[in-house]
Amino acid sequence: MRTRIRWEITLCAIVMAGAASPLAAQTSVWFANVNYESAPLLAPVLLYHASSESGNTMTLGVLGWTLSGEWTAAYGPSMTATIGAEITPLNAHSSNVFYQDGHVDKGPEYRNRTILVRSGVTFRHSDRWTSKLNLVGLYESVSGLDPSLSSFWKHPYVGIEFIGNYNDVRSDDVFRHRWDGVKLSAHIEMMFGSSRWWRADLRIGAGKKIGPLFLRGSGSYLLGNSLNTVSRFLVGGSWDLAGIRPLYGHYYGEYRFDRCVLIGTGIDIRIFGDWEIGARGGYARGSRMATSGEAIRAATTWNGIGYNIGLGFRNSDFRTPIAFAGVTVALFGS
Repeated sequence: MRTRIRWEITLCAIVMAGAASPLAAQTSVWFANVNYESAPLLAPVLLYHASSESGNTMTLGVLGWTLSGEWTAAYGPSMTATIGAEITPLNAHSSNVFYQDGHVDKGPEYRNRTILVRSGVTFRHSDRWTSKLNLVGLYESVSGLDPSLSSFWKHPYVGIEFIGNYNDVRSDDVFRHRWDGVKLSAHIEMMFGSSRWWRADLRIGAGKKIGPLFLRGSGSYLLGNSLNTVSRFLVGGSWDLAGIRPLYGHYYGEYRFDRCVLIGTGIDIRIFGDWEIGARGGYARGSRMATSGEAIRAATTWNGIGYNIGLGFRNSDFRTPIAFAGVTVALFGS
């Protein structure tokens, strides 16, 4: 498991949530999350973030098979320099699991290890707007693919990466991955090497609390050029989790798109205490197919730990549900 929208999105939500609490002066954050899906798939997430009084930060993480680290140095209130790396020693881009019509397809499996390094600058334009410009180095070590694709990835790639974020939120719930307000993001990368390819991920997410109800919606437009098995967008999964492109009622990473419109909706209602029940709906349309799915779920928070469990359904087919569950904990320290 390796996510292209990286752990920094989850971390950003955690820090924002902490900033709204009495622990706003924290200098370290621990975040742990484990998600289960009846593929079966178990996806662990562990993040550690530390900051100094000068504004410098260090972040270490484990997401599935991916190990990551990032260091930033502050140059005034509006600019930071960043260097980071991600290493996936096994099963990068879900190379070990492919699906056909909702069933595992052993034929396309291949082996993939990934090393990605980046260095760049982050600009804080306002309390709501930030942008990043990175230089990127990428090496995909692949085997078991068609010879033409293996040749495509034989040598490393270098490129540029732009990330822009706009957040206008009143509250942010890291345990349920939702917020009251609007978030916009753009992630664009262009890579140069033996071939040239690019991809862009444009997203909008919104939420609104109305009494005991919480309404949510999201939309993504994914597009790219000269993408193949290794670099296509992974879509699928019923988890409410930063870093994935969910399509409720479908398996994680079930679809690999060159281009896609992805829409998600949801509603939660508090029934008693911290217990909620909710429903989700999703729709994806690529260049050659369209599909949809739904999910029902229950969630609660107890002793600072978030829990959720649910069932997903493919195209309103209630005969073969996908079970999913998750546990989340965030600790703010000094």
